[in-house]
Amino acid sequence: MTELYVGLAGLPLDQDEFDLGERIVIRKTYAHLMMPIVMAFKPALAGQPHPAPWRAVQGGGGHDIIAELRVKDAQMGDLERCHVYASVLRLWSNPATTMIVTSTRSLADFVESYDETFQLIPMQVQERLHPYGVEGGSLNEIGAAYVKSYAPVAYKLWKESAEFKLALDALNSSQYQQNTALILVSLWAAFEALFLGDRSELRFRVSSYMASYLEKYGPERAKRQKRIAELYDKRSAAVHGLPTHNSDDVVATLNLMRDVLMMILTGGAIPTREELQKELLG
Repeated sequence: MTELYVGLAGLPLDQDEFDLGERIVIRKTYAHLMMPIVMAFKPALAGQPHPAPWRAVQGGGGHDIIAELRVKDAQMGDLERCHVYASVLRLWSNPATTMIVTSTRSLADFVESYDETFQLIPMQVQERLHPYGVEGGSLNEIGAAYVKSYAPVAYKLWKESAEFKLALDALNSSQYQQNTALILVSLWAAFEALFLGDRSELRFRVSSYMASYLEKYGPERAKRQKRIAELYDKRSAAVHGLPTHNSDDVVATLNLMRDVLMMILTGGAIPTREELQKELLG
């Protein structure tokens, strides 16, 4: 039976193992991915390593893998499914959840034995620059139940809805993007895809639709609409090459996307234009 394993960093577990459904379990493990950077100074011959001397370069770093996803009876597309499950773990439990390596064997198997059929493939090893949400959260029974309920919904939407896929992928990639203006541009492109049928009166329409989707009618909705409109102004300035945003604006926009995605998962569908207009107009 073929199995797929994905080593995760940044997500402590409150117990040894949780069943996440859909043939996926998450369990405790430990491994450390070392990333030394080494330079050689002479060209290599064909098929040969670079000759000495080798010298270490400052930097590099590494990742502690403290959990792994195990996919039983792995099938085509299960690595994509793991990407979506990891995304839901970021939304609910801890945005630091990072897919470090994928393997055909459990990481514990590498301690006792190893042969050429074992595979370890690196994945998200770059530095996270713009974390959102609350760091340090662990996965408990409530979080595991949330993932078990809503990760299949997320995977279905990710496969069937280009708008949802754009939004989820934009949120995931933004934590690693160095240019904050590009973060705002990509996130707001995803917001517009989710909430706008046309492109007239963008600022007011998108902020009003989003506020009515996230908040019940009343003062909190008005406050939310105002803040969303302010964040949209930061996006517009970035698009036109005159950025006015700061790190708080970037984090606020990341968290806004998190709120929207979690609301979509709770409802099981992307809101239609008719539903948004009805909610907006009461």
